[in-house]
Amino acid sequence: MASERALEARRKRHRPKVTRRLAAEAIGSFFLFAGIVGSGIMGEALAGGNTAVALLANSVATGAILAVLIAMLGPLSGAHFNPAVTLAFLIRREIALPEAAGFVLMQIGGGILGVWAAHFMFDMPVWQLSENARTGSGQWLGEGIATFGLLFTILGTLKVAKAWVPASVAVWLALSGPRRKTRLGELARGRAIGSGMTSTTPRSAFQRLAIILAVVVQIGATFLPQLGYGEPIGDRSDSVRTLITPAGWAFAIWGPLFFGSAFYAIWQALPAQRDNVLLAQIGWPSVLALSMQGVWAIYTQFANLTVISALIIVTSLAALLVILHRLVAFERPFSLAERTIVAITFSALAAWLTAASIVNISASIVYHGVGGSGQFPMITAMIVAVGGVIAAVAVARSRGNPWYALVFAWALFAIYMRGGQENGAIALATLVAGLLVLGAVVVALKAKANRHHWFG
Repeated sequence: MASERALEARRKRHRPKVTRRLAAEAIGSFFLFAGIVGSGIMGEALAGGNTAVALLANSVATGAILAVLIAMLGPLSGAHFNPAVTLAFLIRREIALPEAAGFVLMQIGGGILGVWAAHFMFDMPVWQLSENARTGSGQWLGEGIATFGLLFTILGTLKVAKAWVPASVAVWLALSGPRRKTRLGELARGRAIGSGMTSTTPRSAFQRLAIILAVVVQIGATFLPQLGYGEPIGDRSDSVRTLITPAGWAFAIWGPLFFGSAFYAIWQALPAQRDNVLLAQIGWPSVLALSMQGVWAIYTQFANLTVISALIIVTSLAALLVILHRLVAFERPFSLAERTIVAITFSALAAWLTAASIVNISASIVYHGVGGSGQFPMITAMIVAVGGVIAAVAVARSRGNPWYALVFAWALFAIYMRGGQENGAIALATLVAGLLVLGAVVVALKAKANRHHWFG
């Protein structure tokens, strides 16, 4: 018994940091989903209509990539890559609840990015939504049996032959491939995540619930330090402060942004909004944008403003820019509720995350040992100027979106009031960026149609 306790204590001492474990889950999920979808696409393309051959190619490739990922990332995180596996280890008390929640978020986020990457590599629409309902007693029974078999394989092999876990799990997944024929076939044809975003059919209850849960994650994640988990984001930001880190008071804008997000989640769930065309177009991108903000908060509080946190926040920004594009292209006039709850909220979020992404990237560079303590002010000033050009182009291409411009100007002013007081180049860069953005607004809003689009 004493020797077992000593082994357990030694294992905990040498356990990788939580940031590395979370990164391992995200990276592994990314490559696993990319491999599943990519091999499915290639299998169907090369099989000449022979479904059996396509399924065999998909199953073999899935097993092979999974074996490699488990062998490579297992020592870091355990290579769960599946919320059910994480739940099993949580029940066995081999992983803490906050870390388990982080694992699940990394698995979902990494998986989604992997599917998108596969779609992009094969010149398919990145955003897609399944057109077939996956429910019924047979479907649920099959999922239950397959999940039980997976857990049985993992836990059983861990107990009797740990070195065989990668091969055992890979073989199980490959052999259970036929049960997943329909689901993987749809993934391979690129219908797994998102083309129905422009659908005018009634929005599903699942989408409405997903939006609510995304906002719960977005807002709830920020309270973890108050519960004793992680460090406040403000402390993390101060530890890697750069010349373009905004003044602290600027972050108070998260209050209105969270309020707008919560109001959006409640309003879109009302029965009267079930057939809302605008909500149908932005529903799934909003799930990604809002949930990834929560993922970013969780990761940053447990790790820091690293390159991974930058990738997470850029992912949220990408989804917000998709929403912004659809708001700009929306043909009929916004209703008062759509304008105040949707257009203003998501325009403001897109602007703030544009600035936040620039700051996060700069902070991650400092975190990884480059340019700390105000070094390279001219390069930092150039980053601000380039950010201003990007924002000005975004405003011009979004019909002079005043809400985006206003919030981005707020961020620039906060940078000016902090970094601009320390370095003249930063002050000049913020002024130039601000003038570019405001100029783009003035020019675009000269058109009556643009003013009517945003103000009614």
